[in-house]
Parts: sequence; C-alpha cells; structure tokens
Amino acid sequence: MRSGVRWAGGWRLSLIAVALAISTLTGGPAHAQSVTLSIHSFIDATGTVTSSPAGISCTTAKYAPVEPCSATFAAGTVVTLTAVAGEQNTFEGWTGGGCTGVGTCQVTMTEDIEVRPNFVATRYPVTIVAEGNGDGIIQETPGQSFGTPRLACVIRNGRPDPEFGTCAATVAYNSVITLTFENSITGTNRLVGYSSECQVQNGADGCNARITGPTTITATIVAAEFRVKSAGGTGTGTVTSNLAEIDCTVTSTGVTGTCGKIYTRDTPQGVTLIATPAAGSRFAGWSGACTSDPCSPVPDYPPNVPEAVALFETLPETSPLVLTVDDDGTGRGTVRIAPGSTQCTFNGIVADDDCSATFSQATEVTLTATPQFGSTFGGWTADGCSSAHLTCTFTLAAAKTVSVNFISPHSAHDLGLALIGGATLSPNDRAGLDRVGNQNGVYDLGDLLAYLDRTGQTLTATEAAAVMAAPPAPSAARATRRVP
Repeated sequence: MRSGVRWAGGWRLSLIAVALAISTLTGGPAHAQSVTLSIHSFIDATGTVTSSPAGISCTTAKYAPVEPCSATFAAGTVVTLTAVAGEQNTFEGWTGGGCTGVGTCQVTMTEDIEVRPNFVATRYPVTIVAEGNGDGIIQETPGQSFGTPRLACVIRNGRPDPEFGTCAATVAYNSVITLTFENSITGTNRLVGYSSECQVQNGADGCNARITGPTTITATIVAAEFRVKSAGGTGTGTVTSNLAEIDCTVTSTGVTGTCGKIYTRDTPQGVTLIATPAAGSRFAGWSGACTSDPCSPVPDYPPNVPEAVALFETLPETSPLVLTVDDDGTGRGTVRIAPGSTQCTFNGIVADDDCSATFSQATEVTLTATPQFGSTFGGWTADGCSSAHLTCTFTLAAAKTVSVNFISPHSAHDLGLALIGGATLSPNDRAGLDRVGNQNGVYDLGDLLAYLDRTGQTLTATEAAAVMAAPPAPSAARATRRVP
C-alpha cells in the first residue's frame, strides 16, 4: 500500500515537476500540447471515416471529399478511427499511423499523423460495339483514362477490330467516362450517334457515360456508298463499272457479286456503271439513282444510300428463220450457205434435200455459187444480189427463198441457131442467159454475145452472118405494151 501511494505520489510529483518546468521555460502556466490527425481520401472510391473521441467525420467521395477530414487532439490522446465503405466499394485496410488490417485503427497522438483508408471501388466491364458500315476510332477523351486499359476502339467496316485497338476495359463504379469519335484519315465516314448508355455532349461526336454496372456502348458509324439493285425484269445481265470495282449479276430475283461500293477508306470518285444484257435479254434502262445511260450514281450516307436499279428484259421469242435455195436452170452446180456448212447440189432436174438452212435470229448470210460440169452461172433471183456475181450477201430477217440458175452446156452454134429459130432453148436457160446478158427480159443477140464473151466460144463467119441478119427479138417491154 505504501508502495502504491509512493508511486501515485511520485506520478503526481512528476506531473507537477513537468508543469513547473514548462512554466519556467515558457514564462507562464503549463498548456496541453496539440497535434493534428488527417485522413487522406481517394477520388476513385467512396467511404466514411469517423473518430472517437469526436472530431473527424470524413466522407471520401469521388471528386469532392466532404470535411472534416482532419482534427486537432491533445498530445497523448488515443484516437480510434472507424472506416465504413460506401456503396459498391470495399474497405481493404489502413496505411499510416501504425494501423493495419480492416478493423478499427487506434493511434496515440504524439505528433501530427496522416492515416489513409484504402477504399476500392467495384470495377465493371465496359464494352464498345459498333453498327453501320463505316470506319473510325471511339476512345476516351485524350488525357482521360478511367478504363483499364484505356478505351481506344478501332472500328473497321462497322465492326470493332480488337487487333488494332482496345474495345473492352474495366471502369470503377460511378466513374463518368467521356468518349469521342475520330474519323478515318482517308475515308468518308460519319458518326450517327451513340446508344442511350452514353449521353451526347458537345455535339454528336462526344458522349458521357456514368458507369454503375456492366455497360455496353454502341456507336453507329456510316460511310458514303451506292448500290446496284434489280428492277425485277424477266431478263438477266451484268453491271460493271469504269473503275473495275463493280461486277454484279442482275436477275429477276435480285443481284449477286460485287454490287456496290462503300467509301470507308477512300474518297468518292466519278463512277460510271455499264449494263450488259445476257444472251436472249436486252437492257431496258435505269431507274432509282440513275435516269439515263450510262449511269453515274452519287454516293450518300445511310439511310439515304442511292440505288441504281437496272432493268433487263427477255427478248421476245421468234420462229426460226429458214433460208431455202432452189434451182430454176438446167445446168449443174452447188451453192454454199454461210454462216454454217450447208451446201446444196443441183443437177438441172431437182435439188438435193439438204438445200436449206435455219437461223435463230436475223443474220447476214452469204451464198456462193459454183457451176459444175461445163455449166455456166445464170444468176440469182434475190433482192440486192447482182446476177453477174457468184456470191450473194444479204440480211435474213424473215423466211426467204432464193433461186439460182445454172445454164446447161450449149455450143455457140446451138445458141446462134436459137436466135434464128433453128434450135430450141428451155425457158429457164433463156431466162438465165438474159440475166447474165443485157437483162432486157428476152433472149437476144446481146445475151448471145455476153455468153460468148464469158465462155470464150466463137461463131463461124457464116453463123455470125446469119445471126446478124436475123430480126431482133421483141423485148419484154415491147411484147407487153398495149396497142392504142
């Protein structure tokens, strides 16, 4: 008991001695020394720190810590700090003041002390996706980096390209991220807008999103383009372009192939579309973005993409065109029909069966006559063909019959006698000789002289004198002229 009293007295004496010493040094009565306890807050998390004894009631809120986050206590005071994490946050322990763990923190105030509560906000995945057909970059505002890693999503052809950008990250709860759009360097692209998760700010190119849970933000980027479309005609054909970028097959049900151009990485240039019908079809014209041929559509952005509508129609079916060659002479020869390999042979009596040719459409046809076995060519009966030429060329647009005349071999003597009534010639031979002669409608001296010139035959002096003395044969014109 004495000992206790002594110690108690000694403790009081010590205090008095300390007080007298302080008074002596300071020139007055002793005063309690004060020290400051400070709470260092974090801007990316929320929580509350309170003290016992009272003095500190600090809410560490994003961007705006709420005081008092520091207080002054008498030296030697034992202060107990209690941390409570805010919504969607976790308290992970203390730093400073000799405190550890996640329980309360007790500090003895012997000097100014700073204590840091470690609040950690829950992080949520944020993903950028795209719609449309364009190119560009959706990224956090330069200098901002709430995303881990920083969001910088490269969009190609309306789809994220993770190989060249970051389209997914985690962001702390309640953070507000700002996204901006950067156009492709060479392309013609336009940002249409963002999904409702990101509110547009300062025009359509930027938006703000407060992250309170897993978030997907959709950016719609479009590029200027044009398309080729079928008018649904009955025919088929192809559409190509002067820039060799369009190769489109057009049918009655739609189009296949490369049937449009999207200008994501290049600037629109003048393009001319060329329509070519398939066999059996015809190109009937353009509509939509084009009203004339050739068609030069001007690219535009969705939903106003111009469509060049091509109409191909089936050609009307036609009956086969038949060309028939027959013989109206007594000679022998052949006629070849081109194109094709048809050849008709004539013997002066009847033609062989194979003396016609069939064509599916209007065709330029050439007939070639070849006299045989001493016969001579007596001409054609076809419009536009010269009777003196062995070939005859014309366009077959309808069924047609052409007659060829081969003149059977005759001696100059017999032909001369025929002029003076001493020999007979068939009507076909007479007509054939006239067609290659003077073409006056009757066989006469002019026709005989033309025949002799072509064949190289001659008359004797007596035969020539008799022929020259014979009265001229009446021409067809004179024979049919009406007498008044």
